[in-house]
Amino acid sequence: MRRIVLAACAAVIAGSLATSIGQAQTSIFVGAGPTFPVGDYGTYAKTGWLAAAGFSVPVGTKGLSAGAELVFGSNKHSDFAGDKTNLFGGFGFLQYRVGNPAKPGVYLFGEAGALNHQYKPASTSGVNSDDWGFAVGGGAGVDIPIGGVSLYVEARIITRSGTSFVPIMAGIAIPFGKK
Repeated sequence: MRRIVLAACAAVIAGSLATSIGQAQTSIFVGAGPTFPVGDYGTYAKTGWLAAAGFSVPVGTKGLSAGAELVFGSNKHSDFAGDKTNLFGGFGFLQYRVGNPAKPGVYLFGEAGALNHQYKPASTSGVNSDDWGFAVGGGAGVDIPIGGVSLYVEARIITRSGTSFVPIMAGIAIPFGKK
């Protein structure tokens, strides 16, 4: 039942994005930065890194956009030399930006998707584990339009069962398509 609901939600989002892409300017973005493990994950994982790439499309109300992103990152472990966890997944998000899009502004966003927690032991005697789970997140950022692109800095929290972390990322968004 959960898969049917998720598939239906994905179809609705994809349909509305497809309609919006034809009517509005799409932006692609890439970013990266450090991650700070929290909760149970923070008891054994060290500060690591996360990279993200995706797209966003304005929808409906001025300042509202929707999009999707893929993430990949890694955190070494503090208790065993060489052990690490790789994190990768995909998210859909809604974002609201305040203010004039031609000037620096603040935005808020929420996201939901799937995140993989992949444990990689340093020794060959250890057992790899690979675990997908539903994840949610949210955060805030500042974007600064400069010469047709936007630079951004944001902080967010991403959480799923047993894995929560706070990435602080910087990146660039590049608009293309109809304006």
